[in-house]
Amino acid sequence: MTRTGLATTVALAGCLTAYNYSALGAGFAIVEQSVPSLGTAVAGAAVSAEDASTIWFNPAGMTRVKGTQTIAAVHIIQPNIKFSERGSTTTTAAGTNRTQGGDGSDAGNTAAIPNFYYKRDLLGEKLQFGLGINVPFGQDTDYDDGWVGRYHAIQSRLHTVNINPAFAARVWKGLSLGAGVSALYGDAKLTNKVDVGALIGQSGTLDLLVEINDADDWTYTGNVGAMYEFTDRTRVGAHYRSCSDLDLKGDAKFVFAPDTPSFLVDSLKASGFVKTTAEAKVKLPDTVELSGYHAFRNGLAVMASSTWYNWDRLDTVDIKFRSGLPDSELEFDYNDVWRHSIGATYSNNNRFIWRLGFAYDESPVDNRRTRSARLPDNDRYWATAGFSWLPSPNLKLDFAYAHLFIPDTDIDTTVTRLASTHVLKGRYNSDVDIVSAQLTYNFK
Repeated sequence: MTRTGLATTVALAGCLTAYNYSALGAGFAIVEQSVPSLGTAVAGAAVSAEDASTIWFNPAGMTRVKGTQTIAAVHIIQPNIKFSERGSTTTTAAGTNRTQGGDGSDAGNTAAIPNFYYKRDLLGEKLQFGLGINVPFGQDTDYDDGWVGRYHAIQSRLHTVNINPAFAARVWKGLSLGAGVSALYGDAKLTNKVDVGALIGQSGTLDLLVEINDADDWTYTGNVGAMYEFTDRTRVGAHYRSCSDLDLKGDAKFVFAPDTPSFLVDSLKASGFVKTTAEAKVKLPDTVELSGYHAFRNGLAVMASSTWYNWDRLDTVDIKFRSGLPDSELEFDYNDVWRHSIGATYSNNNRFIWRLGFAYDESPVDNRRTRSARLPDNDRYWATAGFSWLPSPNLKLDFAYAHLFIPDTDIDTTVTRLASTHVLKGRYNSDVDIVSAQLTYNFK
């Protein structure tokens, strides 16, 4: 094979790796869409209908929210993602050796997730209108440039914004129906390195940095919900949000180490690897949530939810390259998952409401060999608490805290390129802390 062919193949492998797990990041659902619901681990979210945030969880619940209301909230999410190396290797023509590099420091980045909701009555109180603006998907991991897994991932970032108008009406006795549409914007960035030095017997010394920047798109979804009130104290609800696809289009850039031999740089540039574009269609899951709620006469209320995520549709990602690069199809091994939660609230006056919750959140990845360093996901156990303070009839302040317990997560994943095979082997120790605050105002 010619030097140009060698360089082209290695650079193409770098492009594929850079996009290899972007879909996993795009598929990471953010459930922090309301501070009161976070206090109960999002239990009963499709039926609690405590405020205008029901626009997201189940628009049918707007029939229980009286008058005009606006909500502004923020969730500070602090993931702690620490990797311990346990035998990562690099295999080249010269043999197999331990991959050199550090543990990557803490790959978790603090994020501020906002929510905004507005609700008002139309046609008297016969019809309700709501508008929600939130962040339904996202990830942000960032390792040190020289870490042992740099050939698998360095930076992985996905930001989204969702705009969701919705309507609701009480159609018969205790039955309410609601529906909405959403415009979803996504923007992604991914980076990793390629072991170019392995081509000339200098593995680990000459790394090519691959960057995918400004890969963005708009997509559209719909959601429908129903709520049935058996009594003033007991109700059930169901909500469906449709699947969607993000057709991400961005720039691909290649940054060479300063001492990379000129013939290798020239071969890559001659093959079109200077600055090109890449496109990948990422399939986001549809979801179904079922919720129940019951309030006792002593001020205690209990609620529960089960939510299904259709991750199975994220089977392949077709990647199209420009500037003469061949197209590629990436295979994924994802599973449908469930999230189960229970919660309770208590109030003995009109000023404070206290909240507790617990949830079990399944991961779509359950195999250390298919797990990605971009998002080393595992099952999560949520413990949450919160309270509401009502200083006046028109104003409510909410606060919540959540801690996510994540079992130690093993990874044993392989990336094979023309001149080298890299095995990332180790264990992640991770957890997440969330602190949230919300202001709700009811207009007279």
